[in-house]
Amino acid sequence: MTCRTDNGGCSVPSQTMICPGGAVCVPGEAKCRACAGDFECRFDGSSRVCKGGVCEGQPNGVTCTATCVQLCLGGNEIQTCGTGADGCPVTNSPSSCGNGQVCPTGDSECRPCKKSSECSLDQVCQGGACLAKPTCVPACNSVSCGQDDGCGATCGCTGGAVCNSGTCKVPCADECSGDKCTSAGKVEQCINGTDGCKKKLAAAACTGGKVCVYGGSGCTACSSSGQCGPTDVCAGGKCQPYDGMTYLVSLKSAKFPVLDPKSKSAWDSGGGAPDPKLCVGVDGKSLFCTKAAQDVFQATFSESFSVKLFQSSELDVWAYDEDVFSDDLADGSAWSTTGLLGLIKAGAKSGFLFNDVVEVEFTIAPTF
Repeated sequence: MTCRTDNGGCSVPSQTMICPGGAVCVPGEAKCRACAGDFECRFDGSSRVCKGGVCEGQPNGVTCTATCVQLCLGGNEIQTCGTGADGCPVTNSPSSCGNGQVCPTGDSECRPCKKSSECSLDQVCQGGACLAKPTCVPACNSVSCGQDDGCGATCGCTGGAVCNSGTCKVPCADECSGDKCTSAGKVEQCINGTDGCKKKLAAAACTGGKVCVYGGSGCTACSSSGQCGPTDVCAGGKCQPYDGMTYLVSLKSAKFPVLDPKSKSAWDSGGGAPDPKLCVGVDGKSLFCTKAAQDVFQATFSESFSVKLFQSSELDVWAYDEDVFSDDLADGSAWSTTGLLGLIKAGAKSGFLFNDVVEVEFTIAPTF
């Protein structure tokens, strides 16, 4: 192969070629090489110049249609231009910038980085170069959960715990949903625990005279004596000891037999019915008497009186047949406060006295 001087190309049998990439074929030499000066680029009569061993410019007799623009592709990639075998511009394959430089989209050449966001995710910008991030040790031992760990992540919790207001807490379950009354009349309170879950306290008695009715949701004022303890009655919405309390005794009726059981004859001398009258007292002392009904075997009354009863008291009820000169005692019965308490706790329901002669009905309830 020899070189010709007509177009700066190299000759092979029946073919002439132009050296690629801006190389030259100097007369007398056998192959293309880098230029050593402008004169070696102008053997073809062109005005090309030699820069860095490459002839720049268009060879004589060649018309180029291709164009190329050097541009940045983002990150550290750049698209450069070169010269083809015919001396025309060609677009080179994308290449990477060297020395940790970047080529942001919109720029046309590689340059030093200005900030870490121009580098890849695993790099930081230091001294104008994108460098690999140093190994980071999270600092979660010194900060609360949910805060930055110093390495771009967030401190979490371990062992199944969850982060709650900066503190790792193991999830808990509520033991209850609200206060509840037990069958024993005590209240199981439901409170908020320190772990954020509801806790059930041990059952306890209500205070202040309040009651906790089974099935209810907390201590409330009593509505009947039956809700109170065995020695208490409900007065003014509070359970109070019955000992020494004032009660209202209401006399309702008295039923006499047809004949006086003592004389085996009619109650009145003329053969008429009795004139019933009731008297009430405490511990054998009469305190109150009703007005007498006239000539009836069954009398009704609507009279009441107040009396103070103690644990040792007895409530006495006497039935009389009122006569002009003296009253005939038909029957007398005494109720102890232990027996009365059953009526009181039943809510002033009727009580009956009967001693084979007269049947007496009355009610009793605490006053408040």
